[in-house]
Amino acid sequence: MASGSASVVIEPTILIGLKFSEPIKFDVSSQVRKIFNMAEQVLEFLCSGQKIERDRGVVELQNLLASGNDEIVRQLEVSIQNLLEDPMLPWESKHGALMGAKALLVDKSCSDDFAQISRLHCMKLLEHSESRVRLSAGK
Repeated sequence: MASGSASVVIEPTILIGLKFSEPIKFDVSSQVRKIFNMAEQVLEFLCSGQKIERDRGVVELQNLLASGNDEIVRQLEVSIQNLLEDPMLPWESKHGALMGAKALLVDKSCSDDFAQISRLHCMKLLEHSESRVRLSAGK
């Protein structure tokens, strides 16, 4: 194995909104590991109960998108879609997911499928009980 690389084993768990049934092993460089950690942190910020943390999540997401890593963008798309689909999440998480979806759409780094699915979720969330979610869905 090259210097600066590490072998990572992900045990069956839920990671960034994805469900794994078996351990996944792959080699990652320290730079890739850092980007994955940033993506996980972005999702934590976006789902925070505090508005300032959700805003920070959007800024961090924009910084992450500037890295141009398509794999991270695809994983963020899946994670944000999962957040938008989950009816049990608190409104703050929905609000943060909508803010994250908007950042991906504005950056134009997302897939066409993500754009279409996000629009559908936004249409549904226009009827949410929390006004801040409705407002964010309309944007």
